[in-house]
Amino acid sequence: MWREAAKNSLTIYAGSLLSGLFVFLYRICVIRTLSVEDYALFAVLTTMFTWIAVFSHFDLYAGVSKCVSECSEDSRLAEAKLFYHHAIVIALILSCAGICIGVIFSVKHYAHTYTLIFFFIGLIPFSLMTVSDGILKGTNRFAASAGMNVLLGLSRLLVFLPLVFLSSSVRLDHALMAFSTAMIVPFVAMHASIRRIGFFPLGIGISQGTPIYRALFDFSKWVTVTDLFNSGLLLASTFILSMYSLVDTAIFNVVIVLYMVVQIGYGAITSVLIPQISRAAAQGEQIRTLNMREFAVLAASMVTIVALIHAVPFKEQALSLILNNDAYSHALSYLLILLLISPFRVFSMVNKGIVQGLNDTRATAFVALSAFVVNLILVIPLYRIFGLFGVFAAMGTGYIVEFILSQRIAIRIVSSIKRGQVSWTLINS
Repeated sequence: MWREAAKNSLTIYAGSLLSGLFVFLYRICVIRTLSVEDYALFAVLTTMFTWIAVFSHFDLYAGVSKCVSECSEDSRLAEAKLFYHHAIVIALILSCAGICIGVIFSVKHYAHTYTLIFFFIGLIPFSLMTVSDGILKGTNRFAASAGMNVLLGLSRLLVFLPLVFLSSSVRLDHALMAFSTAMIVPFVAMHASIRRIGFFPLGIGISQGTPIYRALFDFSKWVTVTDLFNSGLLLASTFILSMYSLVDTAIFNVVIVLYMVVQIGYGAITSVLIPQISRAAAQGEQIRTLNMREFAVLAASMVTIVALIHAVPFKEQALSLILNNDAYSHALSYLLILLLISPFRVFSMVNKGIVQGLNDTRATAFVALSAFVVNLILVIPLYRIFGLFGVFAAMGTGYIVEFILSQRIAIRIVSSIKRGQVSWTLINS
């Protein structure tokens, strides 16, 4: 099981890494082009977009992926289609609500109203693409899923670059509108891919699918709560910093952008493991959690990487040159803190995939809530005492709490599965 999961994770990670490279280059262009204050506002709005997007797609891709994976084993394709079709309708409705939420909470604070409306309309294609990605992963089309991710990252870069070369002064409004415009091509490509494998046109029987709708909602609601708290941790830190200093807000987000390469792997791990674990349980395969020896190897590797980065000379000057601003010169020092705690996050994402794949989504929501609360309690006092180092220390503490709780819960539920004490299927639970 772990060999196949690792292979599929590497496929998704390779696509995410290439997509992340394009997004990284895109964000570097934005950082270089906008003023520090405008980039801070851009960071606040895009972080808000990410948080509302979780509500908009309601993490239905996880339920769709799991259901399609289970149904394909039993040749129940029609049932899998009903899951997907209902998920599309839910995501469309929630995306419209998300647009209203985003505009209401950001109007008169960050940009012009028409710009904000156009910006948040991007929630619709993004949410529908996310739900559709569950079909690709649930049917083992991991390479296609990775390709769609690459296309999304590339599209953002290609849409923004003309602004840099054709406009003498790129403003916040331009950057926000380019962000949403970049959703169009990947959305069309995803639609074509799903249509090719037989999940379009939509044929929704609401009365027939009510039990399926309820099962899908019951599964996804806790996954959504989990991701709302996970992304909310970053959003809360961003908003708190924006109340104190736009410069610190911009630096904080630059560090998160630099950390993007490591973060990419987190999503790949969980999204692959959910259908993988579900399929393994359906086939009666043995499931195990990762152990502390494996954690020690990962931690030692990361400490070595951090030491090598720390030893690189003139890294601050090089970063200032790349980002075209001396204000970002110490971002690498903050990045090292996040790298040191990344092994905890990797294990947490593995445990999250195991637990959600075995249908205990409420437990992962509790873990995410705990990490969020710890960060929220610590971030303001530590920021006032230690500055940005305190903000990252608060994040790190929350992630360590997440690791401890997720490890214990994963061990418990895997042991329960072995004893036959819990049900792991989405449809029968």
